[in-house]
Amino acid sequence: MSYTVSATDLGRLRFNELETVNSVLQNIAVILSTPKGTVPLYREFGLDWKYLDKPMPVAKVLMISEVREAVEESGKREYREALGIREYLHLEGYDKRVMASLIESAKVMGEDRLEVVWKFGDFYEKILGEMR
Repeated sequence: MSYTVSATDLGRLRFNELETVNSVLQNIAVILSTPKGTVPLYREFGLDWKYLDKPMPVAKVLMISEVREAVEESGKREYREALGIREYLHLEGYDKRVMASLIESAKVMGEDRLEVVWKFGDFYEKILGEMR
């Protein structure tokens, strides 16, 4: 399956996108539209744009390389952050600090039901599935 992503796709930006494919495509669109060095406290995020004034054949090669590296690094960073769950696997009881770092939100749905939205849910599910 193939997808087309453009820097102009940001008009449909959704925060906390739950659909994995849409989340990845949205992240790529953000990378494509962000010049490297413009994000405070995360200066290495985005594209270098060194290809901007190059002849078209050269620019295409540089751009493909730059986009591939930026997307791969972004994915690695998210996966590294999600791997933080491993340090909590030894827990046998409630720890408020740990819960705050793992849970996005929780809602009481009745006397016997609680709905939890986990931070990095897709990554946690993948990691836990691999550990079983």
